[in-house]
Amino acid sequence: MVALFFNSPLIFANGAKVLDYFPHCQAEVIESETVRRRLTNGFDQNEKIIQTKKAVEELVKQANNKGIEAIIITESGVSNTMRLKSNSRQFAIKVSADFIQLCDNDKSLSNEPTEYDAEGQPQFILSIEHKIQQTFVLNDGYEDIIRPELKSNIVSSTGNLYGLGLISTLEQTTELWGTPSFIFTIDDTHKMIAYGRSHWLYFKNNSLVQVSTGKETLNPFTYELINQIPFDERFDDLIWSFEGLVKKGDEQKDTSAYSDTQSITLIWSNYINNSQKLLGFELISHEMKDVNKGLDITHNSTPYDWAAAILTKTLDVKLLIQKSKGHIVIDKSIRRYIYDNRLFFDVKQGSVSRIVIGDPLYKISDATSSELWHFGDYYQGQTLEEALSKTPQTARATDTFTDEVHITFDEYTVILHAYDREIYQLEVQLY
Repeated sequence: MVALFFNSPLIFANGAKVLDYFPHCQAEVIESETVRRRLTNGFDQNEKIIQTKKAVEELVKQANNKGIEAIIITESGVSNTMRLKSNSRQFAIKVSADFIQLCDNDKSLSNEPTEYDAEGQPQFILSIEHKIQQTFVLNDGYEDIIRPELKSNIVSSTGNLYGLGLISTLEQTTELWGTPSFIFTIDDTHKMIAYGRSHWLYFKNNSLVQVSTGKETLNPFTYELINQIPFDERFDDLIWSFEGLVKKGDEQKDTSAYSDTQSITLIWSNYINNSQKLLGFELISHEMKDVNKGLDITHNSTPYDWAAAILTKTLDVKLLIQKSKGHIVIDKSIRRYIYDNRLFFDVKQGSVSRIVIGDPLYKISDATSSELWHFGDYYQGQTLEEALSKTPQTARATDTFTDEVHITFDEYTVILHAYDREIYQLEVQLY
């Protein structure tokens, strides 16, 4: 158990301090800075620690030169870029921090830990011990999956969809259509939900502003995620109709009779045998001018060494759920939580039953999307031979020699998926 202490008032007299705890008062963020330091080996843990410390020292030096009182590290990890001329990757430590000004009348710190300590290392477990005191009830089971019959199959140019109108709230949507297959929070303002794999709904300020069928421009998710969403036959098998004039799958030689309106765009296939097939549609509210606004999804940071604490039962699942960006409804007993662009985990009867770290789940512009994941002794790009060499005597390793290795421990199994014997995905199954 990690002990917690309330911090006494601090006086910052010798330059900028790197804070392990958030201040009591609402400190002002003056600016944010990032330092990168080159790595000779992207997988050498000692070199990463040394270069991270040096990056933090450089940030402190910058803060002192600007008369900054304190800094809070907001990101720390390994990034990599492809060098086009040599066709090789260049690894670097990337550390970002907020330069802050504490309140004049209160320079004390709270007992809420920051995400990274003064040396740029994650202190996620310490944060867990703080937040576990907050009230958060996780039931062993979930509510029943509700799937009422749709009121119609008609899509209209006025923005009505199977009896649901644009500008409906999320609550009105779920009341009419039942339990979504997938829910994802983009930020405080924007949210997306899906019914099956074919109907994607976009909410802005809790108001439905766009609906898309299929994987169109609205959808930022990769097939790595989409293929995990269970089908909802009410939507995926639905033969919908545009105002009773033409229906999904119909072929037309002249589609000009079904010209788009301000609210709806019909999606047709390319010409085949002088005709086009109706594939899908996009409904959009007149209040939603920029369909991609708000899709710049933020990214929780890698590596994932902190997540290894799940295996020792010291990482609280309740906070992990709170930090997740969305979830997939697998069935009545299992929810699959999307922690970030690389990591998802299954929760069954109040406990984590499966963890997967691997290929991207959605598109992000943040440079951290190129960072290599790291989980305990295993990391992206590691050879299966090296991973096997790290197997402790208490575990049993099985090499299938088909780019997959199973390492069995007493309470869980690690499955390493590889391509040409280099790991790209890690899966943990907990008993």
